Amino acid sequence: MGTWPPTTPTGRRELTSVEHHRRRHKLVLTVHNCSTEPVTIDRPELWLGGRKGTTPELRLDTDRTHITPLTLPPRTSAQAVLTWEVTGLSSNPDTGALSVHQPGIGDGELKEALLLDDTSRVRLTGWVPA
Repeated sequence: MGTWPPTTPTGRRELTSVEHHRRRHKLVLTVHNCSTEPVTIDRPELWLGGRKGTTPELRLDTDRTHITPLTLPPRTSAQAVLTWEVTGLSSNPDTGALSVHQPGIGDGELKEALLLDDTSRVRLTGWVPA
């Protein structure tokens, strides 16, 4: 399992290992509200490793991604599933890092052979309590 940075006062993040199925891939994102206050989670920002703004941002497929904000009570968790398809348009789809920023929770990065690039069709399910 890939992990995001250690627990902070506000939250903890986890990324499972990527499951590869032919041209379709998936990754479970889990956020934990470690604070004593509710935290509202919504659409995360995603980019291909490195510092934000220095590498390509991932665009979610707006036709297939419908996220409703979810308020996490203190000491609770939620999960969403990120899926993508290799489009074959890129000459190098083997990007080895995915960075995520979830406002109210924090930043994280997964380093793994992702078969993901900025031409991939990326979808995210809505957040559900875990």
